[in-house]
Amino acid sequence: MTANRQRSATARENEAPIAINVHELPGHLIRLAQQLHKRLWVTEVSAEITSPQYGILNAILADPGIDQKTAGEEVGIDKSTVGDVVYRLAERGLIHTIRDPEDQRRNLLHLSRAGRQAVTELAPRILEMNRKLVASLSQDEQDVLVRLLETLVEGVSDNGAA
Repeated sequence: MTANRQRSATARENEAPIAINVHELPGHLIRLAQQLHKRLWVTEVSAEITSPQYGILNAILADPGIDQKTAGEEVGIDKSTVGDVVYRLAERGLIHTIRDPEDQRRNLLHLSRAGRQAVTELAPRILEMNRKLVASLSQDEQDVLVRLLETLVEGVSDNGAA
């Protein structure tokens, strides 16, 4: 290391750290919003069925026979996690999995009667919980929030950062 680089490194080590106002950081605020969402989900929607599990149930409702990989992609759940979610839903009798006769590596997903009932019961609670989540915002602000979050998520996905 040259003398200049050594002095520069020593000077940085001796500088007092600067505190960051985390309440101005998008990542911190998103984490707090996620915690709020989780609390509202458990108290307003379901303590038994998680938000990702509901997402998979809803994807199956929208497209009966959807394959496991596509359902995970629709909901934004990675490949390894969706396997666990599907396993738990099947264990609880909420879905049926069938091997794709054309590709034995794929699982095709169908709602059971109990799964259809769960989706039917949870949907109005989810809508109400989401209404409460953004109740402090005007309708215009809610629309902007959704657009910004969509842009953020799409941008991260498009850049391969997620």
